[in-house]
Amino acid sequence: MYPLSQGHDMMKFLSSKKIQMAVRTLIYAAALMISAAFLPVGAAIAPAGSFSAFAATVEYSNLQELLTAGNQDLKNNSYYSNLEDLEEQLAVLKQECQDMVALSKIYGDQQGSSDDYLNTAESLNRTINQLEKRYKNMTGTSASINTAIDMMTMSAQASMISYLKMENNAMIRAKEAEAAAVKYQNTLTRQAAGMALESESMEIHAQQLNAEAQAASCRQQADTLRRSLLQMLGLPDDGSVTFGTIPVPSAEELASLNYEADLEAAINNDSAVKNVRHRRSDSSTAMSLKASAEEEAVGNASADFLEAYTLVQTEIAEYDAAQKAFAAAQNEWQGAQRKQSAGMLTKADALTAEAAWIRARGELQSAAMELRTAYDQYRWIVKGVA
Repeated sequence: MYPLSQGHDMMKFLSSKKIQMAVRTLIYAAALMISAAFLPVGAAIAPAGSFSAFAATVEYSNLQELLTAGNQDLKNNSYYSNLEDLEEQLAVLKQECQDMVALSKIYGDQQGSSDDYLNTAESLNRTINQLEKRYKNMTGTSASINTAIDMMTMSAQASMISYLKMENNAMIRAKEAEAAAVKYQNTLTRQAAGMALESESMEIHAQQLNAEAQAASCRQQADTLRRSLLQMLGLPDDGSVTFGTIPVPSAEELASLNYEADLEAAINNDSAVKNVRHRRSDSSTAMSLKASAEEEAVGNASADFLEAYTLVQTEIAEYDAAQKAFAAAQNEWQGAQRKQSAGMLTKADALTAEAAWIRARGELQSAAMELRTAYDQYRWIVKGVA
């Protein structure tokens, strides 16, 4: 392999697919930043001056309490205003989901990066589908007011988990970008000494630019999700609020899953099933139609429950696998630290090893949040909210 001429090298560098993708991503991230700054907020967003006096740390377990404290409509049990709030929250979730899908396509040829966005989009989409289904079956009763609060809580849970997942991804990408920058500088030094080709330097520079673009994209998404969640909760976006971690479902919580009993509860609490069962049937024809409609509603509720139950089992297995992968990465990182202390590892290699450890830790945290999401959505279905 021989060095190319400088002019030809530059043309090849500028036409590099990786460079083009990095530039496109930076432009897309900038567009998201601009659009997010002017994104209109609706009734679900607390008006200025209504921030609650809660502690500066938002905990997952306190989301419903924070929602109620920061939203006057919920305080007043304003049913129709609550419906408007739900519509606005759904619109926000849909926009966030669309952004994730768009970014997954930008990184379509990079499986890890694309999956980060796509997994979040899929999780958001499941919540959106559940909220929309329940919304269609709501009626103007006092019970529906409580249901609206539950649905807003579900929406806030999805937003908080999505935000913290993007925070994880932003931290991972930032460390990978740092490692890539050091590696690029080392390659330039080797190139100057005649130990590396210019094409090699350009390839590594492309990797650096792409890593930086991904870090910027994840950071922008995390900031957008944080802003919308704070607005939803009626809390200020002035840096005074922090977020706690998402609790992993305990062994006791997972052991409490009872397929038969939970299936029966999910069917009985399903809004479509209850609507059919409460329907009057004054003739044999009406009774036949009611029986047919109830059978269909029960079948749909059973299918939704089975899907949720299966997802919990899948996420349990994923979390177990992530724990093992993190343990292995932890051992490798500890070994790398010993080598670095002994002067046997370059700064670039040490940063690369640290980035791998941070990624494994982030994937474990992401798996924990996916398990929490699946578990909570299962519980919402059993309760009849989803």
